[in-house]
Amino acid sequence: MLGSVKGPSGRNYAPKMMRLVELIVFCIFVVVAIKTAVYTVPADSAAVVKRFGKYNRTSEPGIYMMIPFGIEITTDVPVKRVQKEEFDFRTLKAGVDSRYLGVDEIDSGRLAQEELVSLIRESGERPSRSALCQRAKIQRSLIFCL
Repeated sequence: MLGSVKGPSGRNYAPKMMRLVELIVFCIFVVVAIKTAVYTVPADSAAVVKRFGKYNRTSEPGIYMMIPFGIEITTDVPVKRVQKEEFDFRTLKAGVDSRYLGVDEIDSGRLAQEELVSLIRESGERPSRSALCQRAKIQRSLIFCL
């Protein structure tokens, strides 16, 4: 196909074109290899490196190299992110002197509804009207529903 490419002076340009095509293919190969070999681990994560799908090593935050072309793959796991779920209490103010509101305090009726609503609003959340009304029906007490 490229063996018959001749210029205006009759010269055969096929060898030069073949070298150009080979150079382009080689450059693409190198770019893809570098792109798939370098990976970055974020500051709040650790990376699990798997070779052919089997655990190989764990990497701390930073920039690393691995075997390219999908032989090794990484999965970032957020290990330093704090996630919490509160059961039977609510954090009113987080910090060194944290304040909590427990279910016992709510159920015992020691707090008036206005105090309860102001504590919840102070924590930055919106009080749920339906939850307060439902709690009032359960306790069978006279609580003014908002």
